[in-house]
Amino acid sequence: MTMESIDLETAIPVGLALLIIIGSFLMMFTNFWTTALKNKK
Repeated sequence: MTMESIDLETAIPVGLALLIIIGSFLMMFTNFWTTALKNKK
């Protein structure tokens, strides 16, 4: 895969999708982590 073979029309939606998936995963992980720490106290 070279940069020339990747079109911006396909790279932008894929990049946004990855950002949304990673962002939601981090939000869920941090939310679970904070609730777990609160329950321990």
